[in-house]
Amino acid sequence: MTTQGTENAGRNTPLTPRELDVVRLVSSGLPNKSIAHQLGLQEGTVKIHLHNIYRKLSVPNRATLALICVTSNLIGQIS
Repeated sequence: MTTQGTENAGRNTPLTPRELDVVRLVSSGLPNKSIAHQLGLQEGTVKIHLHNIYRKLSVPNRATLALICVTSNLIGQIS
C-alpha cells in the first residue's frame, strides 16, 4: 500500500461509538485530560482516538473538528 493509500484508508470508515464520545467532548471544549477522565481512559488513548477521527474526517485539528460538528449539527445527533 502506498503512502497515499494509507492516508486515504480511513476516510470512508464510520466513527466508532468511542470516537463519537470523544468528538462530543472535544466539541464541548474539553481538553484531552478531561476527556480521558470522563471516559475512564488514559490521555494517550484520547490522543489516538483524535488522530483516527482527524484521519477519518480529513480534518487537521480539534478546532476544525468542533466547527464541523457545530455547523453540521453532528453534536445534536451524538449527544
